[in-house]
Amino acid sequence: MNAIVVDMSVNQGACNGCKVRQQLFANDLKKLFPSADVRVNANYSSRQPAVSGRSGTSVYGYKKATPMDSAAGAQIHPGASSNQYHQYAHKPNGRDGWVPNISNIPPVPTNWRSDADSPHVSPSDSPSAEQELKHAEQAVTMAENKANKWKIAKENAERELNNASTMHGQKYEEAYTRIAAANPLTARDRTPEDYRERIRKQAESVTHIYKRPVEEATAKLREMQRGLGEAQRHVHAAKDDLTRVMQQQAAAGKPFNASTSTSTQTQRR
Repeated sequence: MNAIVVDMSVNQGACNGCKVRQQLFANDLKKLFPSADVRVNANYSSRQPAVSGRSGTSVYGYKKATPMDSAAGAQIHPGASSNQYHQYAHKPNGRDGWVPNISNIPPVPTNWRSDADSPHVSPSDSPSAEQELKHAEQAVTMAENKANKWKIAKENAERELNNASTMHGQKYEEAYTRIAAANPLTARDRTPEDYRERIRKQAESVTHIYKRPVEEATAKLREMQRGLGEAQRHVHAAKDDLTRVMQQQAAAGKPFNASTSTSTQTQRR
């Protein structure tokens, strides 16, 4: 998966509380799909990018919204000089800081919702450089743990297949020997090869119940191999993301744990 783009369209920009929810949504998508390029677009047709609420307790829309042109704008605003709407792209771990300290906003004595009714979190409280790095490290650890579980499951499936194959082989050999002893070569067997083929078919017929576990174990092993391959791809994607975070922080002059960098480079396969 290369990209996940979610487009939300409304007639007015979101209040500060919903901006937080949209940002958290983008963050959660990134955690679920660490290798994908995630973007949550807030599109709204208001002429102004951002306006204050009636009671002055919130801001509707984004001051940094990008003007966009759309043919639909002509129908929404027939008198407008351009067919324009606004778009703001939420990206994982965005921290534009457009939400004030919610605890300092008094409740509104009307039916209008205010920021005081919103979750006590904001992009201005976005993870610090240390927290962002820690989250990336945790994503690597979680991916590696999951890959290890798939590896163990694959090894168990291999043992299961080996046991089933061994049992089937033993039962087949026993049946073949028994049937051959009771059915010696006769004149109707034109060649020794014909005789062996006749005995083989009879042996397979009486041991077919031991072949079913082999087939089931083979299918299970293939599923474990597929799961392990997918898990290993997630590990690589998580390590790539960790490397990206460290490089971004290094470029921005933010310190990071040197031991983390060393372990990441040595563990990467």
